[in-house]
Amino acid sequence: MMTESICTGQPPAAILSLLMMFPKNVFQFNSLLFLAIILCFFTMNSNVGKSSNVGKMNIKCIENERRALLKLKAEIVDGFGLLTSWRAGAEEDDDCCLWQRVGCDNETGHITMLDLRGNPEGYFVANWINQSLAELHHLNYLDLSSNDLMIAEHSEFIGSLSKLKYLNVSFITSLGPLPYILANQTELETLDLSSYRPFRFRNLAWVSHLRSLRYLGLSGLNLNKATDWVEAIHQLPSLQELHLSDTDLPVIANIQSSLQLIYSSRNTSTTFLHTLDLSLNKLPSSSIYPWLFNFNHSLRYIDLSANHLQGTLPDNFRTFLSLEHLDLSSNHFQGGFPRFLGNLTGLKSLILSGNNLTGELFSVMEVFSGANTLKQLNLSWNRFNGSIPDISGIPSLMDLRLQGNQLKGFFQGSIEVLHNLVVLDASQNQLIGTLPDLSFFPSLRELYLDHNQFNTSLTSSIGCLSQLAVLYLGSNQLEGIITEAHFLTLSKLNVIDLSFNLHLELKLASNWIPPFQLAAMELGHLKIGPAFPKWLETQRHFFHLDMSNAGISDVFPSWFWDISPDLEYLNLSSNQIYGPLPDLPSKFRLFPIIDLRSNYLSGELPNITPDIMFLDLSQNKFTGSISVFCNSSRKIPTAFERSIHLQSLHLQNNYFEGEIPMKLGTCALLKVIDLGGNILSGNIPAWIGSSFPGLVVLILRSNEFSGTIPLSFCNLAHLQILDLSQNNFSGPIQKCISRLTAMTEEYISTTNSVKLLFKFPSFIVNIDTIERCRLVECNGIGKYFSESAFLTWKGTGYEYSNTLGLVKMLDLSSNFLHGEIPVEITSLNGLVGLNLSRNNFTGSIPQNLGKMPSLNFLDLSWNLISGSIPSSISELGKLGVLNLSYNNLSGRIPTREHFLTFDNSSYISNSQLCGSPLALLCPGDKTPQDSESNVVGGDGISTHHHEHEDRFLDMGFYFFMIFGFVFGFWGVVGTLVLKKSWRHTFFRSLNKLEDLVYVALELNKARLRR
Repeated sequence: MMTESICTGQPPAAILSLLMMFPKNVFQFNSLLFLAIILCFFTMNSNVGKSSNVGKMNIKCIENERRALLKLKAEIVDGFGLLTSWRAGAEEDDDCCLWQRVGCDNETGHITMLDLRGNPEGYFVANWINQSLAELHHLNYLDLSSNDLMIAEHSEFIGSLSKLKYLNVSFITSLGPLPYILANQTELETLDLSSYRPFRFRNLAWVSHLRSLRYLGLSGLNLNKATDWVEAIHQLPSLQELHLSDTDLPVIANIQSSLQLIYSSRNTSTTFLHTLDLSLNKLPSSSIYPWLFNFNHSLRYIDLSANHLQGTLPDNFRTFLSLEHLDLSSNHFQGGFPRFLGNLTGLKSLILSGNNLTGELFSVMEVFSGANTLKQLNLSWNRFNGSIPDISGIPSLMDLRLQGNQLKGFFQGSIEVLHNLVVLDASQNQLIGTLPDLSFFPSLRELYLDHNQFNTSLTSSIGCLSQLAVLYLGSNQLEGIITEAHFLTLSKLNVIDLSFNLHLELKLASNWIPPFQLAAMELGHLKIGPAFPKWLETQRHFFHLDMSNAGISDVFPSWFWDISPDLEYLNLSSNQIYGPLPDLPSKFRLFPIIDLRSNYLSGELPNITPDIMFLDLSQNKFTGSISVFCNSSRKIPTAFERSIHLQSLHLQNNYFEGEIPMKLGTCALLKVIDLGGNILSGNIPAWIGSSFPGLVVLILRSNEFSGTIPLSFCNLAHLQILDLSQNNFSGPIQKCISRLTAMTEEYISTTNSVKLLFKFPSFIVNIDTIERCRLVECNGIGKYFSESAFLTWKGTGYEYSNTLGLVKMLDLSSNFLHGEIPVEITSLNGLVGLNLSRNNFTGSIPQNLGKMPSLNFLDLSWNLISGSIPSSISELGKLGVLNLSYNNLSGRIPTREHFLTFDNSSYISNSQLCGSPLALLCPGDKTPQDSESNVVGGDGISTHHHEHEDRFLDMGFYFFMIFGFVFGFWGVVGTLVLKKSWRHTFFRSLNKLEDLVYVALELNKARLRR
C-alpha cells in the first residue's frame, strides 16, 4: 500500500513481491524500500510513455475540432509552411492531435493547447482571427504572439473559452476589443497583451475580474488614461509577475490616500508579487515609492529604469532582503554610491547606468568585495572616476559594465583568474597604456574597450579567449600588425570592431581560412588593402560590414555580393575601388544600407535591388548607357520604380544627365534625395511635391535644370533643406513657401541628426538586437541610421551628419529667379541659412526679415534689390554671416548691436548706402575735422580747457582712473574696430565657438536621452 501511494499507479509484480518480503531489520527494510521506489519511478515513466502513445494511437481528436483547425488554417497565410502537417484527406492525417503546434488531452482527445507564436524563422499573417476558434471549448493554452494578426471586432467567442489558463497575444497587429472580452475569464492565470503598437485603454477595470492571474503583461500599451491602474492591480490576490513597461502610466496625485483606501478593503491582498517592471514610464518618485515599498518582503525583481526618479537612492531599498535584480538605470539619481546595497546578500543583478552617480570606482568595488551572489554590475554612463581597480574581489561576477564614465589611467585588470567573467565593458572612458592581460579572463565572451586611448599593439593574450564572441577595440591608438595568430583560437568570434586605429594594419594570408563565422565587422580607417581580403569569401552570415577608408584599391571580386543574404549594412566608402558596379542582388532578406561613395566606380548604373533602404553612390565616375532601364544613354535609371523601401538616395557628383524619371516617384518613402553635381536637365517634375510626403532633404544643386520652381513644392511640409542653387531656374519664388512647415518651426528636430528608421519585421522585435543596436542606434522596434548631406555653408562646403538635424536651409542662389522676395519667406522662423544670391530679384528687402530668430547665414548679394536695409535685421542675434553686396540698396546701415562686426565687404557696390563701415557718410554725419573744431578755439587752445581749467585740475584723479580704463578697454576693442581683418577673424571665431558649444550641448542631451 505504501508503494502504491508513492507510485500513484498499479505497481508491477516485481515490486509487490519485494514488499511481501518485509524484513524485520530496519536497515534492510529501508534499503529495499529505496530500491522499490527507484523501480517504481522507472516503471511509472514507462507506463506514462505507453499511455501517451496509446492515447495518440487510439484516442483521436474530436472531428468538429479538427475541422475548426482546418478552417483556421484557411483564414491565415502560412508563408513559411509552418502548418504543413495540418492536412485533410489521408487517414494518417485525420488525427489533429499529431499535428504540429497542437496538444490534446490523452484521455478525451480534446484540443487543449494551440501554439501559433511567430519567430525569426516564420510567422503567420491574417486579417483577423474569428469564430474558427469557438469550437475549441477545452482549450487552456493559446499563443498567437509575434504574428501579423488582427483580433476581429466581433470576437466574443474568445470569452466563451472558459477553460483558458494561458493566453499570449503579444506583439500582434491589432488586439481589437479583446481585453474587454476577457473580463469573464476567471480561470486565466497568464495574460500577455504586450505590444510595440500603443493600443489605448481607458481603464483597467476589466483586469480586476481576472482574480486567478499570476502573470500580467501589458507592456507597450497606452494606459495614460487608466488612472485606476493601482487599484486594479490590487484586486489580483495571486499576482506574481507584473509587466507595465512603456505604458505611459498616469501620475497618481494622491497615491497615499488611494493606497489607504485600497488596504482598508478586505478584498485586496496582492502579497505574492515577486516581479515588477514599470520601466519607460517617466513616473516621478512620488508615484512609485509609496506603492513599491509595500512589497519589500516579496519582490525579487524590480525594473524602474527610464523614469523620473531623482535624488539619492532611498534607504528603503535596504529592506528588500529577497531582492535579486534591481534596475534603476536612466533616471536622475545623484550623489555617491550607497553602501547599503552591499548588504543585499541575495542581489544577483544591479543596473544603475545612465544616472549622475559620482565617486571613486575603487570604493564601489569595495562595497561588493567578497560578494558570492552578484553576477551583473552595470555602472555605465555615470560620473565615476579613478582607474579600474583589481576586480578579483568579486569572484561571482559575470557581467561588468563601466562604459561612459570618467575613468582614467591604466586598466589594472585582475590579480587572480576570474573564471566566471563573461562580459567586460570599459568603453568610452580615458584609459591609457597597454591592454590588460586578458588571460585572467578565460571565459570572456564579450569584450568592449573601444573609445579609449590605449596605445599599444594588440595583446597576444587575446588568443587565450577561446570563448570570445564579441570584440570591440575600435577608436583607440592601437598600432602594429594583426596576423592569423591573433585569431587562432577564436572559433566563436561573431562581432569584431577594430576601426579608427589609424596605425593598425591587418595582414592575413590570401589563403587563410578563419576559424570563425562573423556576423558584424567594423574595420573602417584601418589598413587592409590594396586588395579585397580573400578570406571574406568564407563568411556567410554578415549583417554588418564596414571597410570604409581602408586603402582598398581593387575591383569588386565576383564572389563579393554573394557573401550573405542577411546583409543590413555595407560601407565601403572612401576607398579607391574602381571598375563597374555589378548588379546589386535582389536576394537580401531585409532592407540594406549600402554606402559606396567616394570611390572610382564607373560605367553604367546597375540593377538595384528593390529592397534597398539607403543607397549612396555619390562622388564616383558613373557614366555611359543605362539602356536596360531607360533605353537611352546616361540617364538616372527607372529601376528605382521597384525600390519601394528606398528612404535615401545619394547620386551627387557623378556624370548623370537627362531628366528625372517619373518612375522615381513610386519611391514614396524617400526622405533624402541628393542629385547635386551632375548634368541633369529639364524642368523639375511637379510630382516631387506630392510623391514624397516625408521628404526632409532635397538637393539638386549644380545641374542644368530650368523652368520655374513647381508650386507643388509647397506641399513638402517636412522639408528642412532645399538646395536648388547653380541651375537655370527662372520665375518668382512661390508665395506658398510659408507652407514648408518644418522650416517655420524653430526647433523641429528632436535630435541633432536626420535619422532614417529601419523597422525590424515584427517577428524579430525581441531577438538579436543587442549587437545591432550597438553598431547602429536602435529603439524598440528598429534601428536608426544617421543621414549626412554635403552643404555649402558660409561659402564653404561641409558634410553634415550628426548635426544635420540642426540645419534648416534654403539655397536658391545662382539662378535666374526674379520678382520681389516674397514677404511670406519671413515666416520660415526655423531657417538657419538663407541664400538668394546671384539672381535677378528686385524690390526691397522684406521688413520682417529680422523676425527670423534662427538665421545665422544671410546672403542676398548680386541682385537688383533696392530700398533701405530694414532696421529689424540688426535684431538677428545669431547672424554670423551677412552679404548684401552688389545691389541697389540705399540709406543708412543699421548700427545696432553686433551689426558693427560686419565689414564693408558685406555692403560694397551699393552706391547709395552710407554709414559705418563704409567710407561714405550719411547726411548730417560729422566729419572728424568738424568734431575737432567744436573743441579747439581759433588760437588753437581748447576753450573748454580755459573755461574749466580749475575744475579739470581738481578732477585729475578721476581723469587718470578713467584714462586707465579707456586705454585698457580700447587697447583691445579699438584694435578690433580699426583693424578690419582682426575684427573679422575675432567675431568669426566667436561665431564658431558659439556653434561648437551649441552642438556639444545638443549632443550631450541626445546621449542622455539614450
